[in-house]
Amino acid sequence: SVNGSERGQFDSSGNLKFNSGYCCVATAYAARAWVNFKGNDTVSIRTNRNISSITDNGTGDYTINFSITFPDANYCLFGSAALGQSQNSDARTLSPGTNNPYTTTSAAVVSHYNGTKQDCEFIHVAVIR
Repeated sequence: SVNGSERGQFDSSGNLKFNSGYCCVATAYAARAWVNFKGNDTVSIRTNRNISSITDNGTGDYTINFSITFPDANYCLFGSAALGQSQNSDARTLSPGTNNPYTTTSAAVVSHYNGTKQDCEFIHVAVIR
């Protein structure tokens, strides 16, 4: 509590709940895994949490391998892709891969523009569960 207002708690299941000033004390859902990686030339991870590796499956097609095993594949994955650092004109779409894209140990993503797969310099992905 701060000045008589409840700011955080752990419930009986061990879930962290907090009020960051927007409404009320509610369950916190943090990113379980995230990665910033280079998707062109030699694919490489710049920085991450709970990502063991990136597999390059071909032009614009990647598999993100988790360091931890998720309890199921019912997570939310979102991200962005860009050819370079300039704004707007370099933005690309990041979509789920086509063959069983989400599993408990990995997630497949594709970067593309107008339906054509493209390798991108900057790819950012976060997983919420």
